[in-house]
Amino acid sequence: MAVDEEAKTASERKGTSRRTFVKAALAGGASAAAVGVAWTQFLSPKSQPSGTPPTLTPPPVTQYGSYLVWFDATAGTFRRKNLATGVDEAADANAGPVVQGAVDGLNPTVGGEIWISNDVDADDAIITIAGNNVSLVALRDPPPKSWDKPRPHLQKILYTGNVRGGLIEGLHCREIQFDGSGNQELLALRDVSMHPTSEPDRQGLRFLGGAGYIQYLEIHNLKIAMSGSGDSYSAIEFGNSNSGSGHITFTGNTSLETEYDASGSPVVIKISTGAETGTPIRFENLSIVELGSRKSGTAVRPILLQSQTDIHKGLRLMHIDRLFFEQHYTSPHTIVTIEPATGAGACWFVLTIDELPEIVQATAEGIAALVAVAVLTWMLFWMRRQGRAMKGELEHGVDLAISSGGTYALVALAFVAVIREGVETALFLIPVVSFNGSGVDTLAGGVLGLAGAIVTGWAIFVAGRRVNLRRFFTVTGTILIFVAAGLVAFAIHEFGEAGLIANTGIAFDLEGVVSETSAVGSILHGLFGYRSSPTVF
Repeated sequence: MAVDEEAKTASERKGTSRRTFVKAALAGGASAAAVGVAWTQFLSPKSQPSGTPPTLTPPPVTQYGSYLVWFDATAGTFRRKNLATGVDEAADANAGPVVQGAVDGLNPTVGGEIWISNDVDADDAIITIAGNNVSLVALRDPPPKSWDKPRPHLQKILYTGNVRGGLIEGLHCREIQFDGSGNQELLALRDVSMHPTSEPDRQGLRFLGGAGYIQYLEIHNLKIAMSGSGDSYSAIEFGNSNSGSGHITFTGNTSLETEYDASGSPVVIKISTGAETGTPIRFENLSIVELGSRKSGTAVRPILLQSQTDIHKGLRLMHIDRLFFEQHYTSPHTIVTIEPATGAGACWFVLTIDELPEIVQATAEGIAALVAVAVLTWMLFWMRRQGRAMKGELEHGVDLAISSGGTYALVALAFVAVIREGVETALFLIPVVSFNGSGVDTLAGGVLGLAGAIVTGWAIFVAGRRVNLRRFFTVTGTILIFVAAGLVAFAIHEFGEAGLIANTGIAFDLEGVVSETSAVGSILHGLFGYRSSPTVF
């Protein structure tokens, strides 16, 4: 009985051990399977098939827009295609809404390009650009003609608000306006032609407003043909009152001409009342032609500064590398017109021109020579009248000034006298530069002359009491007569170069005797206007 109980107990223990082993085995197998799956799916380097990259989701990218606008002759409508999607988005009988829709469809920050075919004609459209990097580009390079065919034609393009970057190329417009309502910068106009007529929305290239800067603009190869009527209507108007700090550069050839139907008082470049052009303005080549076919109106004015009321306003800096001005219609022939200032009584006007037209340059040099002759002649007569009694008067005046405590007045008198002589020297050197044709030679001669004047002054100071001033002024006056005669001859020669006086040929030839280019000839030429082959007028 005891044996049976012991056997039963052992049997029960064996059953329990088997069940426990099976459970442990199942648990261990499940754990191993889980570890294997995790290794296979997540940790093993062999988990991805060979040659297959992992799947990545790219970040969103703003599409740079691109449109094509053209005229569908079959349907008689203007159409717009989105080149990014290939979808025809619009068709209209008027080109303006089609082009404006393309501009509005661009991302205002990224922008894009709008290609316009040459048969697009929107003579009454106003295209507004208020976003960055908007480019309106003709499909092909335009011809060098001022008119609209075969160019795409948009009546007016208006930049408004903050605009940064963009391009207008190959179009024909009546007006392009930067309204200055925000900062408008880093923009380019290339091969643009214009035909302003002085009517609203047809008033040429305009820089207006004052809330923002208009700066860093490049206008390349601008062509303008002016028509219209009215008072002081312009091809290019600077009216922005926010001075800015960038630049506006007209590169290539800026060509302007008045058409046969231009009347009133046309202006090429106008600085309007209230303008403050702190932004430097530069023209590389400015060509202005007034046709003789005009029927009425006053002569064109190349540059007009309108009346200003604030001392801070006006033209701060404009530079023209080369200016060509040809006028066939009527007089007066003037380059710059400045209207009288009111209120403050003064304003800014800074204009530099490297190369003037030959007729203007020759005329200006001739006038400068005649002014120098007038000054020298007046001085000669003055010295002749004052020479006799000058020594005594000077000595008496100096003694009286010193004894009465007027030393400062005496110093001021000497200072004014020297300044006067400096002005006379400047007037004398202007035609001498034209005589010699070399600024370096003239500078060297001026320095030598100054040194000679110092030596002469010292000699007069030392031996002045023994010098007969009457005889001294007689000798110097005789020399100055020959100098003045040479300046008169030079003035006549320059007027002949300008076409104001007709010449009849060469009077005689002394080139073989005293050449104008020899040392002696150069001295005679510089001092007395000597020419080895003078011209008869």
